[in-house]
Amino acid sequence: MRSLFAALATVILLVSPASAQSSLFSPVPASENFFGFGGLVLDALDPPTGFEPDHTIVGAGYQRFWGDVGGFLYGLEAGLAGRFGEKNSLEAWGGAVSRYNFHFEKVTVATSFTFGLSAVTDTMAGGEERREHYYDGGDATLLFYLGPEISVGYDDSPVEGFVRLHHRSGAWGTLGNVHGAADVLALGLRYNF
Repeated sequence: MRSLFAALATVILLVSPASAQSSLFSPVPASENFFGFGGLVLDALDPPTGFEPDHTIVGAGYQRFWGDVGGFLYGLEAGLAGRFGEKNSLEAWGGAVSRYNFHFEKVTVATSFTFGLSAVTDTMAGGEERREHYYDGGDATLLFYLGPEISVGYDDSPVEGFVRLHHRSGAWGTLGNVHGAADVLALGLRYNF
């Protein structure tokens, strides 16, 4: 639980106006958005066998972009999700996000990638995350977060749809003595403003 509070405090500090006053970030964002998503946990067996239909995630988040470098938007992301299955838990994550927009007439296709930290109140009751917790002595409470994503939207609409891999990882034992963790294939909607 302490890791969850530490992660939430970090996320709040990252998106606070005070941090935006630094030389890296302009106080006026280039763009902002809220997003929501839902998805199924991918089976982490070797080889993978599909989805774990009894384990789902529903979440929401916020992104704030301050500028671009060579056409790549950069900013920060924070989110909160409920993880449901045999054991329910709460997840908070935050990190840096980069996005690149491809414009095709009236449609924009974007790729983005989020890298940061993810904290949970408890591990999920299936897959690799639970296995490493019980059998390898790992602690999957605080892990790295990776969020590669592809989104599609009309240029004249503030709403876009996306598909994201919501991934938690110990990076081969770097965090929590955990090599891998939960992967979620998620579908969502984003509202840009």
